[in-house]
Amino acid sequence: DPTMSTLLLLTNALQPSAEVLPGLALLGHQVKILPAEGSALLEAPETDARPLPSTLPPETTPLIGRELEVAAVRALLGRPETRLVTLTGPGGTGKTRLAIAAATDSPRALFVDLSPVSDPALVLATAARAIGAPESQGGNDLETLVEALGGESTLLVLDNFEQVLDAASDVARLVAAVPSLQVIVTSRAPLRIAVERVYAVPPLPIPEAGEVTA
Repeated sequence: DPTMSTLLLLTNALQPSAEVLPGLALLGHQVKILPAEGSALLEAPETDARPLPSTLPPETTPLIGRELEVAAVRALLGRPETRLVTLTGPGGTGKTRLAIAAATDSPRALFVDLSPVSDPALVLATAARAIGAPESQGGNDLETLVEALGGESTLLVLDNFEQVLDAASDVARLVAAVPSLQVIVTSRAPLRIAVERVYAVPPLPIPEAGEVTA
């Protein structure tokens, strides 16, 4: 074994202390000798990190009558400067369906339902659980999300934000910490943060006789 032979030569030449010998023995299992150059490289440790899969809810029925709105939201997201789009409007205007439809062409879209959450302090923790991020050991939910999202281009949908508007600053910090992240928020009211672009969802037009809408 050329690796062990090299280590034996080094051991005899340097005459290391007893405290160093175990480290050299361990090094023998970690070093590869390159035949062409004769130099040694440490092997990179293997990691279990896996990309997060998309978690958009399936569309059970086609979204009819919102083609212009879907195109408009996607156009907003297509601008390099756009980091966060808030879809606003009263309940029942179809904000959630529109957000999901607009996000379907994203390579990685993650969906977070905030309707059960009333405490703004729990928004980031809820988002981390919803996207399958590892549980935070130190209680820092922002760091957990940042690490889980990584550098891959991601579209995060935060649905039903109106009852946790005080968490807007947390969302702003998340967006600032992950340059590859874009966010769609659905809410009856805007978040009023600097990176926000508000899109007011219009009501569906009244269908003509015989016409079917979603």
